[in-house]
Order: sequence, then structure tokens, then C-alpha cells
Amino acid sequence: MKHGLRTFPLPVDLDDSVKLVEAEFGIEGFAVVIKLHQAIYARGYYMKWDIDTELLFMRDYCLSAVGRSLLSEIVSCCIRRGVFESTMFEKYRILTSRRIQETFLTATKRNTEVVFNKDYALDVVYTFIQNADKNGKNVNIFFKNADSLYAECDKRKENKIKENKRNIYASSETPTPAKTVQNLIMCNGRNFSVTQDMVDELAPLYPAVDIEQELRKMQGWLLGNPRHRKTANGIMRFITAWLGRAQDGAAGGNGRAEKSDGKRARKTGTEREYSSEELNALFDNLDDVKI
Repeated sequence: MKHGLRTFPLPVDLDDSVKLVEAEFGIEGFAVVIKLHQAIYARGYYMKWDIDTELLFMRDYCLSAVGRSLLSEIVSCCIRRGVFESTMFEKYRILTSRRIQETFLTATKRNTEVVFNKDYALDVVYTFIQNADKNGKNVNIFFKNADSLYAECDKRKENKIKENKRNIYASSETPTPAKTVQNLIMCNGRNFSVTQDMVDELAPLYPAVDIEQELRKMQGWLLGNPRHRKTANGIMRFITAWLGRAQDGAAGGNGRAEKSDGKRARKTGTEREYSSEELNALFDNLDDVKI
């Protein structure tokens, strides 16, 4: 499988680093820079640089007239000026750069698979894959000496988060899950959990109502009336409507007794008990039954 590129872009406005090499060595310096890029892209995104590579490079690109001494000086200048990454050359004796790796990734992003050497990958590689992932694009790039690039990106992201939190105390305890006060069965058979936080939020809105007791009544009513169970979108409206009616009944009770369908509906100063027929009548008209 061919890993290199057949063509590569040459910017109209060259980087200052290339201009400085040309200013120092003239047309020979410019020619060597361009031919080095040709050789690198033909291989992929980097090129080993040693005595043998230097000799073959001179032969393949007709640079015998330049001479090994001048060629070595130009390459050293390219590294010093930043045309190629000095850290990569010093550590691995390779010629590469961020621009080269980014250009290579852009040109090969639609390939079935792009293999990268983890040791030679610069930060631009991780940035490229993370940006592609954010945009919903699938990039099949893998390291040949590590797991997938995604795993490496996740590792770098995790390290960055740890670094940002260096001066922040992070508790090792697992957050306590919200306490469930009452489950209410919905029309899909699943439970809607009413948490203690929700009860605390509702309590000031319905001060005359025993919220937990009313929640138990709601569950009993839903169990007995499966046809009227609510959806996830409608369950909160059901809860607030129920509590609102309970609040109104408690506030206007004053100990009076009422009758409904031959059954006594008793009111006290704090709560009112509804008959099954009353509850059905109250919630049959809610338009959220099958939202």
C-alpha cells in the first residue's frame, strides 16, 4: 500500500523560515528545501536523514552539483530556522514539520486507513483528529506502535484536565446520587423518579399539602388507572395539577364536609381526600395523557 502523496501544495507566500534559508544560500537553498519536501511527501509525512539517505537524495534529485558539504549546511539551516522540527531531528534523526503532517492528514483523510508512528506525531495530529471528531467526521487514523489515535487523544485530554486542576482540590468520593422519594409509573411502564430535591422545590409552592403523602396517592391512582398514565413529557404537569388541586382543597376546607356520588369527601385544615370517581373526573380532562 502506497503511503506517500503524488502531489503537495506549495504556498504562494512562503514561510519566513524558507525565505531565510533562501536568503542565506540563494537559489540552491530554495531548491533543496523544495526537493526535501518532495522526498518527504513521497514517503508520507517524514524522512529519515542519515549519511545513506543524504547520498541517495543527492542522486535521486540531481543535486550532485550542490555537493554534500553545502547540502548538509542547508539542511542544518532548515532545522535551525524551523523549516523542520528540531526536536524530531535531534531525537529521531527525521525531517518533518507541523505543516507537513497537517498537509498529509488533509490529503489522506478519506483513505480507508492512515497509519502514523506515535513517536513522530506532532500536536497538530491530535488537533486534527479532535476537530474532525467534533464535526462528526470519521477519520481512520491509527498509530502503528499504539492503540487508536482516539485513545491517545483521550489520554492527552485527560492529562490536560489534570494539569488545569493541579491547584484545585478534587474529592475522591463518588457523588451521592439524588434520593428518590417516590416513583410514579408512566404509560411506557417505566418509573419517573421524584427526588428529594424536587420535593424541596415543590414544598414552598404548596405549603398546605403533604407532598410525600400526595405522591403516594398519585402512584396508587396511576396503578389503578393504567389508561390515564402519563408520558415523560406530561408527568410533571400531572404532578403540579394534582398538587394544585390538593392545595386548593386544603386551603378552602375549614372542616366542611361534602358529598360526591353518594360518597363523603372529607376536608380538614391540611388535606382533602378524593374519591376514585372524583380523581378520574379531575384528570380525565388533562390534555397531556398521550403527549
